[in-house]
Amino acid sequence: MAEVLGVINSSPSELGPVFDAILGKAHALCDADHGSLTLRDGDMFRAVATYAYSEAWAERLREGLPIADNPVFEALLNGADFVHIPDVVEIFPNAAFIALPIARETVDATGARTALFVPLRKDGELLGHISAGRREVRPFTDKQIALLQNFAAQAVIAMENARLINETREALEQQTATAEVLQVINSSPGDLAPVFDAMLEKAMRLSGAVHGTLTLYDGELYRCVAGHNLPEALFEILRKPRRATPDSPQERLLQGERIVHIADMAAMPISPDNEVARAGVEIGFTRTILFVPLRKDNGSSIPRRVILRRYSRRCSKRHCGFVMAVPACSRAMTERTSMLWPYVALRRSRSGGANLDHSIPRPAPPLRTSPKVSGSCRSPMQRKARDIV
Repeated sequence: MAEVLGVINSSPSELGPVFDAILGKAHALCDADHGSLTLRDGDMFRAVATYAYSEAWAERLREGLPIADNPVFEALLNGADFVHIPDVVEIFPNAAFIALPIARETVDATGARTALFVPLRKDGELLGHISAGRREVRPFTDKQIALLQNFAAQAVIAMENARLINETREALEQQTATAEVLQVINSSPGDLAPVFDAMLEKAMRLSGAVHGTLTLYDGELYRCVAGHNLPEALFEILRKPRRATPDSPQERLLQGERIVHIADMAAMPISPDNEVARAGVEIGFTRTILFVPLRKDNGSSIPRRVILRRYSRRCSKRHCGFVMAVPACSRAMTERTSMLWPYVALRRSRSGGANLDHSIPRPAPPLRTSPKVSGSCRSPMQRKARDIV
């Protein structure tokens, strides 16, 4: 246990080495042949560390196993302290396992006969589990079960430490970026171009975006008026004036939605005449999109900001919070210029496209799981953005 604590202290914000150390020590001391440490991801369990599995099976576990209709996972979800199966083969006549292909798949891939599953919990919420298996029928002792539970508790402590450290670091980075943007606003009170250049650079750096744009909504048309590191072909299409089409993200924002989040744009039907959407997928390789509006106090103007990814993965609460925080700076600037502008950040999985700095035209005046609790705005800037939106 001291060795595991040493790894936690040496890698407080990096969970990979910690999980590997926990799993290795736990299985060595419990005399297990193989196992994994998995974390809950929505309705799936995905492995973040494996021990003595083949690469093919480890990859299968990393892809994730569904929780639904799995008697073991559902028992953990319903509050079981552990699930111990002395002989895996003997449970197959059980009706609950006959219709569960993953049970036979597990035995065929690992040769498991005895299995033990211990949950990772925090405040009653199931975060994941540690599994341990043996290739012979040899049940785990009470002492070994208690030992594995102790390692599971250490994994939860490591996760919480990493979360607190990362949140503190991210909050400091965000506050620093916000202060830098405000400095640009104060030094350029009548010029939007350097302000939004600074906003794009800071927002993309902190949220992992690769390129971005600024789009103006004049009450009738949308038009991309500035871009950073955006493919030229995509920018040329985005800069064309366009109206919000029915049921489009822009129309939904106009109707008052706080955010529009599309998990996988490539999986959605795209109309042949929707040039912007097709260009986003075909030229920008867009998959996940987040639209966040920025409104004046009277709600009269609604521009938008967008995050795009080249792979399908929902934007986290952290990314949503940061994207919603940036407009407070934009509002401070646009209140001076009587114009409301949106911020658009396009996320991709790797850098690409031309490194462009398009100028901005001078604007014309205008188990027993605890209920999930939505994350609250932590920084003053986020609270201000929440009030605006």
